[in-house]
Amino acid sequence: MSAFGHVLIVGAGIFGASTALELARLGHRVTIVDRSQDGYACENASSHDLNKIVRSDYMDAHYRDLGKKAIELWRSHPLYAPYFHEVGIFFYSGVPASNEEPWLRNGVENAIKPIQGAYEFGNHTERPMARTIKSPLEAMHVFPERLRPHLGEALTSFDKQVGYLNPQAGWVEARNATFAVLDEAKRLGVEVVSDATIVELVFASSSSSSSSTQAKPRVCGAVTSNGRTIHADRVVLAAGCWTPSLLETLHVPLKKPILRPSAHCVLTLKIQPDVARLFHGSPVTFNMDTGMYTFEPNPDGILKCAIHGLGSSSPDPRDSTTPAFPHANTNPHVSQMLKHIQAMFPVLQMDGPNKNMDVYYTRFCWYCDTADENFLIDFHPDVDNLLVASGDSGHALKFLPLMGRLITSKLLHIENDSALAPDMGLSAYQRRVFSFEHHMHADKTVNTSMPIDYIRISGIPPAHVPQPKL
Repeated sequence: MSAFGHVLIVGAGIFGASTALELARLGHRVTIVDRSQDGYACENASSHDLNKIVRSDYMDAHYRDLGKKAIELWRSHPLYAPYFHEVGIFFYSGVPASNEEPWLRNGVENAIKPIQGAYEFGNHTERPMARTIKSPLEAMHVFPERLRPHLGEALTSFDKQVGYLNPQAGWVEARNATFAVLDEAKRLGVEVVSDATIVELVFASSSSSSSSTQAKPRVCGAVTSNGRTIHADRVVLAAGCWTPSLLETLHVPLKKPILRPSAHCVLTLKIQPDVARLFHGSPVTFNMDTGMYTFEPNPDGILKCAIHGLGSSSPDPRDSTTPAFPHANTNPHVSQMLKHIQAMFPVLQMDGPNKNMDVYYTRFCWYCDTADENFLIDFHPDVDNLLVASGDSGHALKFLPLMGRLITSKLLHIENDSALAPDMGLSAYQRRVFSFEHHMHADKTVNTSMPIDYIRISGIPPAHVPQPKL
């Protein structure tokens, strides 16, 4: 592929925007097509979320190392640093009350392992290390002093609980960071075609080395819903949860359903400024029993919480404005989250003379899941020049500073020992687990009508809570 080859990317979310930026930096001509009216990630996409967790304490060593590299960029790179809040993350559980729980022991170990694989302890680094939380006093000191008098028993009853704090973690302003990446890509010359979808792929004949061998069709562009034909040397499908249905629509379906759209209910609360200030600097809290996780209020006083579960399955993601699509307000998780949030922080009141918060909005955040949470970054097995970049599985945004490099490395066939781009390249492990071959033969098959029994590489099992049927 020439240095100035044209790449067409479908989708302006995490995968698409980061890939466009990386390609533009390398001198390629890039066009993005996105269904949103303004060309940014559409409102119900995962990339459009208020905030996302950033952490590196993965059970899988390869993702752990990738997470640590990403965090360094979140801290230091001028494009990403304004959106990163390194307040830590606090995992806790009430059953069983054992300090030998695997998630607890392994979480602390993985949090303090540097990329090289050796341990680092407090006297070897200026940053605080992950530690177990074993008492109510230790639990209270996880939070800012001004908030401690307002903590509920759900967070401080540590005669019945265990937990750990990873200070080298936090959250990122997901929507703002993704938009900033796309803005930078546009500044470097990337064209964005908004309010459009891809309705047809353009094919050219592909030569074959053997007359007896059936040549694979070769993609050389696409036709948009507004009638424009865009010719390109490569096409990247990075449409998030719409990727599986798009593959069907474009008549290049997969032989096995390895991608599954899932909807996850998000609740946001508008907190009065004087109360919101109490939370400033609080870690993300993650209840390992219920799957509920909560962020400190953002600079606008908006507190977000959600439940880490299997999500609600639908083969065809729809907008929340579609009549057949139930609004997130009807999701039973909303009342469940409101109950939990007030048990954690009794200072937050929805009514009465001390009312200080209101429901701001609820939404469904759409993921595109794979069976084992590994991303899918590979060329389509039956079509030349068509790369599929998907399978965020709800944990991709923390890798935003590196995601474009991973996808571009596959697109340009760069391996991590290549002198062409020393800061890029896919490792042998990544080439394997991001491949169609891996996902086609995964132990668990994704079925769009059934929940996935995840093999969780992240080390956080999904909460088994009832899901509304879409």
